Amino acid sequence: KWKIGMVTQFAEDEKLRERLRESLTEQIKAVEPDVVFAHSLGTLFTYDLFLHPPQNRIIRDRYFITCGCQIGRSALRSLFGGRLETVAAREWYNLYNQNDDVLVVPFTIYANNFQTIETTFELAGMGDHDAVEYIRHGNAQSKVWREIAGLPRPRVLAQQSADAKAKPKRVTVTEDVGEKQVTASVATRT
Repeated sequence: KWKIGMVTQFAEDEKLRERLRESLTEQIKAVEPDVVFAHSLGTLFTYDLFLHPPQNRIIRDRYFITCGCQIGRSALRSLFGGRLETVAAREWYNLYNQNDDVLVVPFTIYANNFQTIETTFELAGMGDHDAVEYIRHGNAQSKVWREIAGLPRPRVLAQQSADAKAKPKRVTVTEDVGEKQVTASVATRT
C-alpha cells in the first residue's frame, strides 16, 4: 500500500534509486514494450530512470504515459537538477486530473514530444487518483490511445452552412442493395 513516506524514502536514498533504475531497465529490456505507462510513485521511478545515462536511451522509440504524476512537486525537483526536462521518448503524454490531490501538481515541459492531456474526473471520497479512470477517460482514448494505435483522428461529419438561418430541406436517397431497397433521409441547409 502506498504511503507518503515512500516518496521521502525515494527522494533521500540514492542507493534505492540506483537499484530501481537497474530493476526497471531489466524489466523493460525483457518485455520490450511499445508503451511505458507510469502512475503515481511510478512516475518518479521512470522519470528518474529516463534522465540517467546510459539507461535514458531505453525509452527511445517508445511512448511514455504518466498519470497521477508527482514530478512537478517543487520539493522533488532537486532530484532532477532543479528543473524538469523532457525524456528521449517518441512521445510523452502526461494525463492530468485537476482533482487528483495525491501529491499531483500541473507542470509543463516545453518540448515537441511532450503533451499534457486534461483528464478531469471526480470520484466519491478523497483522492481522484485512480489509474483506470485516467486510462479510460475520453480525452485519453481520443488523443492518446488512437494515436498510439495509428488510427486517424475522427473527422467532422457535417459542416455548418454559410447561411445557418436557411430553412433545412430534406434530401432522400434510395438505393437498391442486392434484394433490398435502402432509403436514407437527411435534413440539410446546403
